[in-house]
Amino acid sequence: MNRAAVKMAEVDAVLQFRMSQPFDSDEIFQFADICAGPGGFTEYLLWRNRAQDGRGPRAKGFGLTLRGECDFRLNDMLMGAPEFFYPYYGPTDQSHGDIYLEDNMLGFRDLIMANTANLGVHLVTADGGFSVEGQENIQEIRSKQLYLCQALTAMLVLRSGGSFLCKLFDIFTEFSAGLMYLLYLAFDQFALFKPATSRPANSERYVICRGYRKQQSESIVQYLLLVNAEINLLKVEAVHLPQSERQDVQGLVSLDVLKADRAFSDYLTESNDTLGRMQIVGLSKIHHFYDNPGMKDTRQEDTRTECLQFWGIPDEKRGEKVLGKENPTVLISQLIGEGNMSKLLPPDASSSAKSVTADSLEKNPDFSPYEQRAIACGEVNKEVMLLYSRGNGSVLVYKPAEREAWTAPDSKSAAQRAPIPRETLLLALSVSQLKPPSYKLRVACLQILDCPILQGQNLTDKPLSDRLACIRQLCYCANFERVPLRSRLQPPVIFPVYELPSDSADSFKKLVQVQKIKGSVKPMPMLKQEDGYLFAIKGLYLFRVTRDPWRLTMSQKANKLYYFHKEGKALTCFESRPEFLPNYRQQVESMMWVDYESANDKELDVKRLLQLVDKKLNSKRN
Repeated sequence: MNRAAVKMAEVDAVLQFRMSQPFDSDEIFQFADICAGPGGFTEYLLWRNRAQDGRGPRAKGFGLTLRGECDFRLNDMLMGAPEFFYPYYGPTDQSHGDIYLEDNMLGFRDLIMANTANLGVHLVTADGGFSVEGQENIQEIRSKQLYLCQALTAMLVLRSGGSFLCKLFDIFTEFSAGLMYLLYLAFDQFALFKPATSRPANSERYVICRGYRKQQSESIVQYLLLVNAEINLLKVEAVHLPQSERQDVQGLVSLDVLKADRAFSDYLTESNDTLGRMQIVGLSKIHHFYDNPGMKDTRQEDTRTECLQFWGIPDEKRGEKVLGKENPTVLISQLIGEGNMSKLLPPDASSSAKSVTADSLEKNPDFSPYEQRAIACGEVNKEVMLLYSRGNGSVLVYKPAEREAWTAPDSKSAAQRAPIPRETLLLALSVSQLKPPSYKLRVACLQILDCPILQGQNLTDKPLSDRLACIRQLCYCANFERVPLRSRLQPPVIFPVYELPSDSADSFKKLVQVQKIKGSVKPMPMLKQEDGYLFAIKGLYLFRVTRDPWRLTMSQKANKLYYFHKEGKALTCFESRPEFLPNYRQQVESMMWVDYESANDKELDVKRLLQLVDKKLNSKRN
């Protein structure tokens, strides 16, 4: 990680890692990183919330910074997943990310609100700065609009109770002090802090604000918008005026008001005095080492080790574990112990696989609707594939229906632009969805059926419920609304097979609506997902949710599912246990494809499946 990332780690550790966590442990942590290229803060926050310990990724971020040399360097983020971060530059393709422009600030707010259910982010970090070489003594004055716009943008996009971290330098002028006072009023907690990782001889410090008072701060936000507009107007007018006639905004809060609040004014004065004394000590040390070039500080290595331990940062080179261009089969085999990729795919994924017939399934004594689940699929089984991501947009595809080798995805495939993090293996289909509310726009989508590896984690031995939770977290972190040229990730839509014939309001039969859509020759069966997107169903993938010798059926007396040993060697159990559940390989091996419609009377399709399930359920009841 770079120096900015380590500073963020230090601040986070000092606050007991609460800066990088959501309010609720079940939430996805959402943050905004402004004026912060190349993205050290972002890399740390994504790394801290990476998939680990059997959980999926838990963070997504939004960025606003200048294009060009100051831009985010997403391809250099080796520790975090840049796929979970979206850089924004303004409302048009020509926008450059200038935070001084109100349209950019408001556009950034609208993007974040559209992606956070109008709540806002948990944390805003700001690390803006520019060269003041030769003008170091007026750095604070030159930076005042940057300070203002960073604070203003934070208050526009933060959710109630959120936190703000911003880099500053000197805070001596009435303008800077007034801005700090407005932040002091807008948040429950306010502090000025100089990290140990900050150069001791300069005036750099960070303002840390926690507990955003969103409703009470609306008037402050509107006021700062007006002030920024005035500053921009005065800059335009100044172009045509001599230096002596140019005007500027000198303050935000009157000096009398600042002095009247003794708690604030005393704290700010003490902070400036303390940091000033630290600078003097730092400059004295630099001078002493300059006069004594042979002198060495022998404590640095021990201090470094202790700091990394306190900050929770591994003592290893950045990117040490990053993958190169090795064969994915070798890497997958090393991680999960399986080198035959076909064993990670459903048995009927190859073009030579035979279709299941209605007659064979009806005569199969092991087929029980109670222990089967169905994934609604937007493409046929012959298109199922394994996707492996090397990161930075490098995704490889393994499709036995075409050739048993890893290849680049087809240019029309959703895999081409799928935001899949490094060291992730997915079982998926490339489909298209219709976007709400008009349902006229088609969106490329990667429909995930399962996930054996996520960000280097082996999930093959985890139960389905854990893998599904990881997939949902992956999709939420990777999907961004109002973002073009990026494929969506869709978690599997799963139905219990015994409920397929049901006529309840949320049943499969009710959720599937046959309708005519643009571009289709005839009406198609469409399924609406929880997020409102529609996709055309091509069929169902059935799979077992038990492993031998355990079975699952319905208790007619208790009207509850229970597990039992098929040879009667154990007591029945209503609660799920790890030994009852299949791992990834066992589940994939049990998968059976059912076309939505089949012209062949002998082949199984959804209509015949529903009839068969209804028949088996009736025989069970009788």
